[in-house]
Amino acid sequence: MSAEQLIQDQQTLTRETAFLAESLPGDEVVRLRAIRLIGALAVEPAVTIEHIEAHEASLINVTQNYFSEDPEISERAKARLATDLRTNIFEILYDSGHISSVEAVYQDGHFYQHGYNLPAMYAHGASRVNVPEERRRRTAEVINELRIEAGHRNGLTKNHYFVEISRAPDDM
Repeated sequence: MSAEQLIQDQQTLTRETAFLAESLPGDEVVRLRAIRLIGALAVEPAVTIEHIEAHEASLINVTQNYFSEDPEISERAKARLATDLRTNIFEILYDSGHISSVEAVYQDGHFYQHGYNLPAMYAHGASRVNVPEERRRRTAEVINELRIEAGHRNGLTKNHYFVEISRAPDDM
């Protein structure tokens, strides 16, 4: 894609009121990044930054951190577990019309929630689940998180909100 096309795409996006993330320029790259991240966590034995961050963000590790003697580590884990519980409850309440928001901090090219890398956290969950319907839902979460990051890097969150419609499939 040429620099001229990128500028034109950016100007178009800033004028739009709303748009689908999957229609954004570069969304194919985002989806491929998600698949690579999930696949790497599932099959690559090498210790990479993705593996380290995914392990740190895994529910097992966070639960162990909850019982840490280090108050900072324990408090981070407590906040993460509370957020996960709240998110699960919100997803159950979706049919009642409930809308939730997620607080996160952007640093080093990723969003973090209570110190845990969000894409790594979601990818770890997607790489470990054995139920196909749940895998699809978790893969969608990874893709959406990477879309949010890409949109943020491209300046879209300055003038737009990212709304993620996260409904459980009918077969779940």
